Amino acid sequence: MDLTDRARAWIADDPDPADREELTAVLAAAGAGDGAAAADLADRFSGPLEFGTAGLRGSVGAGQHRMNRAVVQRAAAGLGAWLAGRVERPASSSAWTPGTGRGSSPTTAPPS
Repeated sequence: MDLTDRARAWIADDPDPADREELTAVLAAAGAGDGAAAADLADRFSGPLEFGTAGLRGSVGAGQHRMNRAVVQRAAAGLGAWLAGRVERPASSSAWTPGTGRGSSPTTAPPS
């Protein structure tokens, strides 16, 4: 799967309309020959964000290598799957998703 296909697949799966719009614009500009947009697109898909000593961190924006709702949801699902295989299920199941100092924290949290 090439970069354009990966970006289109991401757009199709992204739950955030603003991020879909942002990435669609970058993809269109890159496809029209804009070198800066092509470099930006390549960076957005240079690999998944990884957990470090400060948790999951990255530039806010659309794409696999940015901090956004889709990345947070995928990370939370992965952590949940990992925990489910290692921890005995408690009598009640609930999770707490902390926010950050970023203005977009309420948008990266799951809907209540």
